[in-house]
Amino acid sequence: MNENSPVTEVGGISIGQKGDPYKPIVSQFEKRGISVTAGSISYWRRGKRTAGRTRRRLEVGEIVARKGAERKNKQLLYIIEAALIEEDALINDPNSFGRGYGIVVPVAEKLHVPPGEIHVVLRLMRADICLAEKVPESVFNNFSHAVSEFRLRYPLDSRQESPLTKKLHDQRWDGSMSGFYKIFNSVGAPTIRAWLPYELKMFEDWYLHQQEANSLTAFDEVILSNWRKYNLGPTSKEIKKLTGVSLDEPALASHIRVLDGTFLPKID
Repeated sequence: MNENSPVTEVGGISIGQKGDPYKPIVSQFEKRGISVTAGSISYWRRGKRTAGRTRRRLEVGEIVARKGAERKNKQLLYIIEAALIEEDALINDPNSFGRGYGIVVPVAEKLHVPPGEIHVVLRLMRADICLAEKVPESVFNNFSHAVSEFRLRYPLDSRQESPLTKKLHDQRWDGSMSGFYKIFNSVGAPTIRAWLPYELKMFEDWYLHQQEANSLTAFDEVILSNWRKYNLGPTSKEIKKLTGVSLDEPALASHIRVLDGTFLPKID
């Protein structure tokens, strides 16, 4: 678009002409879950801005309205399944402590994304499950079993003692999933990578369960609502407070790509 070309509509919403009132137009965007200002509309009318970001928000809203979390669950299960292929060899390796990166790198290569993107999606999954009001019994059982296995493998008196094992003991962990991840996210990267092989089955069970209805989770709703309002900064802090999971604004924006099905290259 030429910089001086005026915008006449955004996502099917007519934005009027110079001199037309702003309030009815702002209301139309609000009905579709998007916050815009009179200033933005003025810039669009004069061709000073392209409205690309707002069009994107409307498009994502339409996809989610039609599909719910279908595309998200499909992509996350695809990532989890790729990781599970690598998991068996690593978890049975006596020298595997701190080598969860040994899962991330081959998975990233297989899916044609940078390893950093896989680390981001793992944090997104942790926050997603921690914010759930209730998880199925099978998911919680998988989680409890994984923690027990991890603590057996790296007990307090182990030569490879895990800082996670020690903190769970010292901070008198209450046995809850959210309590675990608040402690978990305060330990170092080697321990976080060591835990990864143990949580994959829990993730698989959770997203298979989610796939039955493809409903948006509490985490999805929070991210979508605040992303539409350009308000992910405060959201990042709130997520960290509630779950212990560190997710900056770009990481939270990645969740939008998970929801609309563009996080991964096209999958079957």
